[in-house]
Amino acid sequence: MKKYFFSPLILFGLLLNSCSIENEIPDYYFESLPIESVDIPDEFIYGQSHDIIINYYRPTDCHEFNNILVNTDGNQRTVVVLNTVYNTNCQSLIDAANAPYGEVVSATLSLNVNSPETYVFSFYQGKDANEIDQYLVVEVPVIQ
Repeated sequence: MKKYFFSPLILFGLLLNSCSIENEIPDYYFESLPIESVDIPDEFIYGQSHDIIINYYRPTDCHEFNNILVNTDGNQRTVVVLNTVYNTNCQSLIDAANAPYGEVVSATLSLNVNSPETYVFSFYQGKDANEIDQYLVVEVPVIQ
């Protein structure tokens, strides 16, 4: 029976060579995008799940949906659409006449209504000329 012996030094060298991070520069970043509009029920039914359709602006074809971020404080929800933006040859989807902020795309947020109180949503709509965050605020009452 033959026994094979690998020197720990050789094994360590192979691991270092295969795990080099010198050339691994991230070629993407994350960006919050402004919400154009929402399709939300006029009222929620306590104990049920409801879908909220969020329409947001996608300015280039390098923007890809990543997630809907929801910050919860009691029955208040602050909602932001997060995209991954890839640093490649990007094509603008902005058309001054038809799509001044980019292509409008949709994402769905599912909400389990577990409180009988009115829900207050603040949907991120971008920044104004003074760089102040703007929100579309929607209140939805809950029925039982």
